[in-house]
Amino acid sequence: MIGSVGIINDPKRENDKARMLGYAMSEKYWGKGIMTEAVQAVIKYGFNEMKLDLISAYCYPFNNRSKRVLEKNNFQYEGTLKQAEKIYNGNIYDNECYILLNK
Repeated sequence: MIGSVGIINDPKRENDKARMLGYAMSEKYWGKGIMTEAVQAVIKYGFNEMKLDLISAYCYPFNNRSKRVLEKNNFQYEGTLKQAEKIYNGNIYDNECYILLNK
């Protein structure tokens, strides 16, 4: 599997016109621009077909590749949610919050 990308309800926002972007990719395919292009297509679908006003995305502060995908797609840094997410091994991490508004 190469990876996946999609839009789901944002559990951090009570807004029917807002959704959260999520994506994951096999390390073998990192750095090839694939995810940046896939995210562009999902954003277009979210704004044009779903008629969203806002798409959010969250990543860990140390995930520079993910931040770069968001920056290339014009997401703006919104802030950091401290101690926001517990992962499979019990570690708790901050979430850096990004948004893209439908202009």
